[in-house]
Amino acid sequence: MDPIITTPRLKLTLLTTAAPGSPEFNWIHELRSNEQSSFWSLYGPSKTPQDTEKALQNILPPPPVAGEEPPHRVPYAVHELVQGTQGKETAFIGLITLRSLSEAETQHPPRSTHASTPSTLSLELAYMFLPGFWGRGYATESISAVLNACGNAPRALWAPWEKVLVRAIVNDENSASQRVMEKCGMVDKEVLEFEGGRFFIGGKWRSEHRLYVYAREVVGERE
Repeated sequence: MDPIITTPRLKLTLLTTAAPGSPEFNWIHELRSNEQSSFWSLYGPSKTPQDTEKALQNILPPPPVAGEEPPHRVPYAVHELVQGTQGKETAFIGLITLRSLSEAETQHPPRSTHASTPSTLSLELAYMFLPGFWGRGYATESISAVLNACGNAPRALWAPWEKVLVRAIVNDENSASQRVMEKCGMVDKEVLEFEGGRFFIGGKWRSEHRLYVYAREVVGERE
């Protein structure tokens, strides 16, 4: 994937490392420790830097392991550009991640049908933005740029898969993210209802879940 993606208002930087104390780590910790940013996160806000370190294990590419296919991890830090320039950023404002799922993650709802197949790579999309930058269209602008970059990337990046399908799971009460998904072309929508677990998400404990699963094929026959 492109190491840097720019849009009229934003600069997206592909993250490969985020060591504790680094600017990259501080960006992610600021984001994940914000209760509003993490309001809809299944894992809740980071209480300590150690919580953020743990979260980064599912965000950053892991070290290679001999004989194993590495998971796909595509995390982009989002910065707002100085008005009228393309070379400087004013502040870190959010994070967009694409990642493939482990076998264990696809054993139970809501991801029980989301495993990759021999022909299709399945990626899950997630995003978070600092609340001071909500309501400006930045999520739509940056997510659209990342999805388009996936489609424009050399096909060798996705080998041996013929198709790449991106999914996003959105709570039925999270209307803002529902609108973002629709604006980003995530038009294939499935309604999923199930019971299980007990999670504090969206400001309350939940064991009954009603979710929207959005999908968009970014590489494949629909190109």
